[in-house]
Amino acid sequence: MGYVSEGLRFVYINAALKQLGISVPPRTCGRIMAENRQLYGIKPSPKEPHQPKSHPFKALARHERWCIDIRYIEKHRIPEIKGSFYVITVMDAFSRAILSSDIFQSQDLACVFIVLYAAVEQFGAREPPHHGQWRRFSCEAIAGHL
Repeated sequence: MGYVSEGLRFVYINAALKQLGISVPPRTCGRIMAENRQLYGIKPSPKEPHQPKSHPFKALARHERWCIDIRYIEKHRIPEIKGSFYVITVMDAFSRAILSSDIFQSQDLACVFIVLYAAVEQFGAREPPHHGQWRRFSCEAIAGHL
């Protein structure tokens, strides 16, 4: 079976029990395995040390960097909006506070500017905003319009 982390081993044991016709909830299986480790003095396999990755948009102070988040909402319904919609949010990278947010039926650049302008109007601009991993608009394109 190869190496399986301690945290996921109970899932594999649970699947093997199901194949044998024994039905046990996965969490119960994990609890029984933990009790057996304590009873027999079995120590978990040592974890390999690793260096945590630094956050790409780390800020050292409030309002140093802002992030723009665009979420596509398909299944939730709002009476005033027909169909799916987008929630566009500007957040502070240091405190993760929402600075400005709005709901739109498209995710074009004008919608991003509306939300960004509301945040700049209330908090002032520090530096061009950073986008998340789901690129739609580049920072340079947004900064060029500020």
